[in-house]
Amino acid sequence: MKEFFCLILFLSYPLHFTEGCDLDQNTQTDEVTGHSGESVVLPCSCTELQDTPLQLTWTFTSLKHTTKPEEIYPNEQSKRHRGRVKLLNESSPGNLSLHISDLNTEDQGEYHCSVLHQPHINITLTVQGCHLSEHGKRKEVTGYTGGSVLLPCSCIYPQTTVEKFTWLLLNGSQRNEVFKNEIYKGRLKMFHESNPANLSLLISDLRKEDGGSYRCEISQIYADITVKIKGCDLDQNTQTVEVTGHSGGSVVLPCSCTELQDTPLQLTWTFTSLKHTTKPEEIYPNEQSKRHRGRVKLLNESSPGNLSLHISDLNTEDQGEYHCSVLHQPHINITLTVQGEQEAENKMTFILLSLLPVLMLLAVLALIYWKCRGRDVKKMTNDGLVLVSSENEKQDEVTYSSVVHVKTAAKPAHKQSVMAEHSEYASLK
Repeated sequence: MKEFFCLILFLSYPLHFTEGCDLDQNTQTDEVTGHSGESVVLPCSCTELQDTPLQLTWTFTSLKHTTKPEEIYPNEQSKRHRGRVKLLNESSPGNLSLHISDLNTEDQGEYHCSVLHQPHINITLTVQGCHLSEHGKRKEVTGYTGGSVLLPCSCIYPQTTVEKFTWLLLNGSQRNEVFKNEIYKGRLKMFHESNPANLSLLISDLRKEDGGSYRCEISQIYADITVKIKGCDLDQNTQTVEVTGHSGGSVVLPCSCTELQDTPLQLTWTFTSLKHTTKPEEIYPNEQSKRHRGRVKLLNESSPGNLSLHISDLNTEDQGEYHCSVLHQPHINITLTVQGEQEAENKMTFILLSLLPVLMLLAVLALIYWKCRGRDVKKMTNDGLVLVSSENEKQDEVTYSSVVHVKTAAKPAHKQSVMAEHSEYASLK
């Protein structure tokens, strides 16, 4: 009897040991949702978290069911999961949950957590891809010719990884892929390599024809952006201008866009001599004219739409017609006249000769006036007295006049001397 009882105890002990982990069947079938680029935990555990399971295995079956189940733990037979799975049982051996990082839509499917001699646990994983923050919205951006413009497009979740997306240029019913269009060659830049959730598109070296409706598309999710391009329209108020400069000096030939912040496409300045003996020569940006070499520059340091041309060290050979032209725009005509040193001297001589007769006339009039002002005034009284006075004396001063006794009949010489001695002076007011 005692031996039989010991046998029962012996047989029951190893049976309890082989039971090991009993999987928690409350989570036998579960659905888990993750987001592309992020992480997810697939739950699985023993009823007793301190139990250690025997032969724990995690397998994966794609939703497409095109392949047989692949073991992803402990043996990573699935290449798609390699380096991205681990258990979370660091402190509890009965916690068999699986952590999957860097999710992508290919991770969607059925996962099985199984332990020896136990019904396995089924988990269905759904991975949601990129949700565009601009989905269903239409945004408008403005760029300038020659500049750059950013077309915004990004996923809501910053860790989202997008495997396939496209940028389209919409023209009615036509859908043209931007990256396959030759007109954009070398002018496009993406940012998703450094930031997977950022699908924005940068277009540089803008042209007028870059305007239109663009779409950032991921499967059936999309965001529309309208691009408007403002180009350089030349200010036609100054379509024909005449400018005069002086030999040895400098001059500015005016030309500008209506919007000073616009950057023109293919700006060209050309020169045609007044003699018209040669064809027009390009002087900017390519200095084909040797006579202008090293003497021309633009004045658009702060305003790209200011296309005015500065010419230094002028000489008479610079006279002629200058054309400021921008792609697809009527050009601006400027006629430059350069006055040389001889012309300036001749002009000054002409002015002096014109003023000389006037100056001479003024001098004569001044002389006559001066003489008239200084002349003496003589008056004779009824009794034969002669009064001599000066007009330039002040009226309020006393004027002394000589009173001379004059007789009409001649007298002897000795009596005349007596008369002189009896001259009388009268004071006049």
